[in-house]
Amino acid sequence: MLFHKNTKQFESLVLKEVDALFRLAFRLTGNRSAAEDLTQETLLRAYKAFDRFQIEEFGVKPWLFKILHHIYFNTLNADRRRPVLKDEPLWNLLADHHPETWMTEDIDQIDWEQFDEEIKRGIDALVPEHRMVLLLWSLEQLSYKEIAEICNVPVGTVMSRLFRARQELAAKLTSYANAHRLFKPKRPEPFDPANKTPFTVLKGSTNEF
Repeated sequence: MLFHKNTKQFESLVLKEVDALFRLAFRLTGNRSAAEDLTQETLLRAYKAFDRFQIEEFGVKPWLFKILHHIYFNTLNADRRRPVLKDEPLWNLLADHHPETWMTEDIDQIDWEQFDEEIKRGIDALVPEHRMVLLLWSLEQLSYKEIAEICNVPVGTVMSRLFRARQELAAKLTSYANAHRLFKPKRPEPFDPANKTPFTVLKGSTNEF
């Protein structure tokens, strides 16, 4: 269904997503003023293109994120600045966390603010394309198909970028956790002579993505 330029329709469908737009813009830019500018530019372009928008095909939020993605990466490619991520605690990114692996039984002893900062630094260190996919997937909880439409790439590319982003972030956080003795050391697995090598395959599979 195509929409004619109608302010009431625009407000009812689009303006309720302003908070989500600003949240993503702020995570990407790390600057409130820049995030406000990015959000406003996204809304302006969305309004200009509203009469060509087909809601059944795409959905409002993914469509807006696609516009924001286009503006952000055009700007990034133009000035080559690397944004700094600032955000609320991102502990929920660690989907593979298991409480029984903590070194301390009292998790309240952990400096969560410091750990959150380490997560932010890890995400900020990702290349922008990987960071965008990770944020859309983990924090906005969009599907691979929606992310692919937003980033204008195949679903397979989304999966690959997400896999690499999670691997890089996990490596940084594992290094931090080991250095601060947050996790219990794993017991070495017994050597099985039937196997060709005593080394075990790292946990994790692309099937989960």
